[in-house]
Amino acid sequence: MKPSDDFKTAIENYLNTNTQNDTAFAQSLAKETKNIESCCSYIFGEVKKTGLCAFDNQEIFDMAVKYYPDDSIGIPAPIACRTVVQT
Repeated sequence: MKPSDDFKTAIENYLNTNTQNDTAFAQSLAKETKNIESCCSYIFGEVKKTGLCAFDNQEIFDMAVKYYPDDSIGIPAPIACRTVVQT
């Protein structure tokens, strides 16, 4: 499933903020093999593994931060789900 624009924007904003203080992470975020769509699929897969349906923002952001530097994470399979973003 394609993540909502609000969800992608929230993740991208958080990740871009992290690059301002972390040059190593900025390099990870710029990898050609990683992108926001795959990052969201990774997050959805990790959430599904837990069997839970509600998460704190920071838990989701931490999953996104883990995805980019970890080269052992390939292209995750899409997950059918819905997201809710509270702005």
